Amino acid sequence: LVQFSTEARVLSPATRDRELLLGALSSLRAEGRTALGDAIAFSVEVGVNATQGGGDKEGPLPVSILLLSDGANTAGVREPLEAAALAADLGIPIFAVALGTPEGTVRIVDVLGNVETISVPPDRETLMRIAEQTGGQFFDAPTAEDLENVYLEIGSRVGYETETRDLSYLFAGQAGLLMLAGAALSAFWFNRFP
Repeated sequence: LVQFSTEARVLSPATRDRELLLGALSSLRAEGRTALGDAIAFSVEVGVNATQGGGDKEGPLPVSILLLSDGANTAGVREPLEAAALAADLGIPIFAVALGTPEGTVRIVDVLGNVETISVPPDRETLMRIAEQTGGQFFDAPTAEDLENVYLEIGSRVGYETETRDLSYLFAGQAGLLMLAGAALSAFWFNRFP
């Protein structure tokens, strides 16, 4: 889990531990600017670490990036498409979700207490290009309901469930066939047919 505002930082390594992720998610806070390119680069690094034995006790993790953003890059060192190229080179798809509406605004309070309202329409074009460049997919989520639907769709594509199934009947069936074949061969071998 990578948080990005004025700077990008890793809040949690890639893991299957839901409790760890929920704790990291609860620490997310909206802050000033958006270091989108740096966040993508850090996410790629976290993904690479997960696939090179840096995952969890169950082994390497499958890697994809879920990017929730308005698409603006107002801070950081890397440009978003440059960072997306790193993901593309490593085969890491980015599922980019545009948050907000064209009329969206935020209120920023400076150190003197002055309040400034800034227009923050989502940059859908940049997010579309990031998703396309990496083999991921772009989603538009102007409302909470839209975002919930996006989560459901992405979860069905990148998630998996472990299912325990009883396969003993296959082995029993094969053993039965081997016994019949053995009996038939024995009958032919020792001429026991009437």
